[in-house]
Amino acid sequence: MKGRILLVITAILSLNGLFAQENQAVFSLEEAREYAVLHNKTLINAGRDLDLAQQRVREAAGSGLPQVNASLDYMTNFNYEFALDFGG
Repeated sequence: MKGRILLVITAILSLNGLFAQENQAVFSLEEAREYAVLHNKTLINAGRDLDLAQQRVREAAGSGLPQVNASLDYMTNFNYEFALDFGG
């Protein structure tokens, strides 16, 4: 009995595998090359490393540029009394 159940399950799984591979896209040689370049993990990682290196160069250049430190202070005279004299 167990052998028959195992046989039926194996048959179902093997038929499922046959039908699962029917819908494959057909690529021309040029399309296959483009797909390979776009999905190549080595090229993707190399591009990310290049971006990271460019950011590090900008960071190093920015640390070498002159730095500006500024502060702002203000004072109000609202609490002071003024004596205006018009010469009279």
